[in-house]
Amino acid sequence: MPCDVTIQDRHRRDADTVFAEAMQFGEMAQAMRGLARQDRLPRGAAQPGATYVVDVTLFGVLQTPGHSMHVNTPDHATRVLKSRAHNRSVSQFVRAVSGPTL
Repeated sequence: MPCDVTIQDRHRRDADTVFAEAMQFGEMAQAMRGLARQDRLPRGAAQPGATYVVDVTLFGVLQTPGHSMHVNTPDHATRVLKSRAHNRSVSQFVRAVSGPTL
């Protein structure tokens, strides 16, 4: 069953800059360091309408190959990213990443 997840954080930097950085796959890997490793993660920024398939290892043990992430709509005006993700362990997961509120 799909669900919405909202992630909010406070930063001392410009909100638009932080959101633009969050769209970068390198930033995702850095944020997940210690929790998850993504193999085959592309370089650059997430593109609207694109689907990315990566292999994820959680906590260095739990492997979930073929994790599919589809980017629906990044909205830079509201700093919200909507995406869908699924793998063999998770049938579907809807993710809404909200940019920082200042």
